[in-house]
Amino acid sequence: MVEVAIAGLASTRRVWLATILVLSACSAVGGTQEVSSRYTAPLEGEALVEFEAGRAAADSGDWQGASSAYARAVELAPYSLEAHEAYLRTIRRMRSEAYRGSRRADRDSLGRVWSGVLEALAERYRAWGEIDPENALFPYIQALIYRDLDQTERSKAAALRAAELDPGFVPVWKHLGSVSEYLAEYEAARRYYERALELEPGDLGVLRGLMPVVYQSGWRELADHGERLVAVLLARGGGGDSVEASRHLMRIGMHAPDPEVKVEYYRRAVEVAPQEPGVHEGLYRILLQNRPEEAAGALRAAVELGVGTVSRTRYGWTTRYHRQMLLDLGRVLRQGGEPEAAASYLRDALALTEEGRVATELDHEVRRKVQYEMGLTYLELGDTARGSEELLAVLRERADTAAYGALVRLVEAQGGSAGDALRSVWERRLAGARPAADFALADIYGDTVRLSDFAGEVLLLSFWFPSCGPCRDEFPYLADLTRRLAERGLRVVTINGVPSQNDDVKPIIENYGYPMRALLTEDRDWALNNYRVSAYPTNFLIGPDGRVVSKPVIRDRADQAEVERWIESYYDYLQLTGARDRVASTMEVTR
Repeated sequence: MVEVAIAGLASTRRVWLATILVLSACSAVGGTQEVSSRYTAPLEGEALVEFEAGRAAADSGDWQGASSAYARAVELAPYSLEAHEAYLRTIRRMRSEAYRGSRRADRDSLGRVWSGVLEALAERYRAWGEIDPENALFPYIQALIYRDLDQTERSKAAALRAAELDPGFVPVWKHLGSVSEYLAEYEAARRYYERALELEPGDLGVLRGLMPVVYQSGWRELADHGERLVAVLLARGGGGDSVEASRHLMRIGMHAPDPEVKVEYYRRAVEVAPQEPGVHEGLYRILLQNRPEEAAGALRAAVELGVGTVSRTRYGWTTRYHRQMLLDLGRVLRQGGEPEAAASYLRDALALTEEGRVATELDHEVRRKVQYEMGLTYLELGDTARGSEELLAVLRERADTAAYGALVRLVEAQGGSAGDALRSVWERRLAGARPAADFALADIYGDTVRLSDFAGEVLLLSFWFPSCGPCRDEFPYLADLTRRLAERGLRVVTINGVPSQNDDVKPIIENYGYPMRALLTEDRDWALNNYRVSAYPTNFLIGPDGRVVSKPVIRDRADQAEVERWIESYYDYLQLTGARDRVASTMEVTR
């Protein structure tokens, strides 16, 4: 552990004290109004050897070896900021590695251990400060350690001691600015940062730190300081510097009170970093709010530029970002009377939703939005067949009211009715529907329940188990569905998929007054073998004919409302087509 390195430093206290006294006699102490250079002298001799050994150990992942070597470098060069920072940085890395390899259950105890280590290290630096009271490095490193411990007041107090010892020590003023900003002491933070800038006018770290501080004083202050930061960045001339400068320009523009000034700052951001799709997209958003007639051009530039960016990153965040821009541009162009151009961009967006990867729910959601826009675009182009196909693709998965409204208007324009639209939706949804597996399971009261008992009825079958948090979260929504759709004939049945928890099912159902019928299983693999359930909760909506209509997800009230719309629509379809009557008559003949 790092305590070895701490103890190693203490063991040579007398030798080190003599070294410090010699160094103190040769160096002027604090009080200067110029930048202090006493802590930035290059390492030499044995101290340099130990420092390089620490770096080599760190490069190989030997953090204990690195901390020991850096501790010896600190011992040999107590006025080297580089050595002290490397030592503290290594200890931080050791702590991080310890957390990374730990179990979640051990995090609290591990946190206490490392808090103790850091407290001991801070105390060691305090003791060294008593040995050499004129060395500003000791209270400064103490300040950094206290910040790691989230003891900001102690961190600030230690940094003030260091600043008193050496007013020309720039890192101390930067640290004081950061801590004061964290404490929401903005005026103090500003004074500290400005003191650092007096010493080093072009310090980027200080200029960046001041941005959120000056924002508290109003937009004019933010703009003045932001312009100064942008000028420093652009003077450096690096590609990354221009991108950062563009982001600061957008930040200034975002808070500008005048719409024209907003647009001007975003245009400057594009000029500074024309290679970044994000700044073009930012300009589009601002134009959409203030000059909508110019918005499509800005977004088109963002999209065209984004093509090269996407090609370098396979389905990362850049792809999703570009896909959203394509969707936005398609929508803007369609609404602006350019359906042919819109269709081209929307097809590109749809292609990005079909990359070779496991799609997330977000991907599915965006794909449905693209398909909806595609449907409207094809309709404006007069291609009603492809337009209705895209709308049906959306409606096959979701009870989307906007898509359904568009489909009804299309069908009615062709001489049909809302009933015809409903029929087409459910024919698409039911195409390829498979029969649900029959079962004979006991409920919590010992009665045997079979799937065939619900023939002719709509059944929502929910697989869960008592200790499953998401399952328990879903139960209130299932209960609401049961009560709200009872008059239409919906039946809701739950099946516990973990037999070892069967005894917990009845108390849950009865104590909470859930109206769902609860069934039990005796085989742990029953749900997997019969319904291919591998995750809980999993739901199946089963029609009167015993086929699986859908697998609804009910995570919140919005999901519940959509499932309710879906089921209501299904009942309307069954009534429209007489499907339930046909099932019932078949049952009579069979009997």
